[in-house]
Amino acid sequence: MSYGGPVETSRLQATHPDLVRENRLVEATAGAADGWGEWVGGVNLAYDSSEFSENGCVGDPGEGCAERGERLLDEATAALVALLSRVAER
Repeated sequence: MSYGGPVETSRLQATHPDLVRENRLVEATAGAADGWGEWVGGVNLAYDSSEFSENGCVGDPGEGCAERGERLLDEATAALVALLSRVAER
């Protein structure tokens, strides 16, 4: 998972494309961290993205696209429907 990276950018491009500033994706990528925080023994020691990301982004937002966002939303919806169906059965 990323913050301001490809997953979040894809979701926004699919649902609210007017909020994505395509002209700033290269700039966001330049200051982004490759991963989330500092991992030691399977534990993440960071609590704020400012500790490890120049601009708060984690991941490459330029890799996002509306099609990916639609696919992610469809998969999340299907998983939620399956969960709720199972709860209703119980």
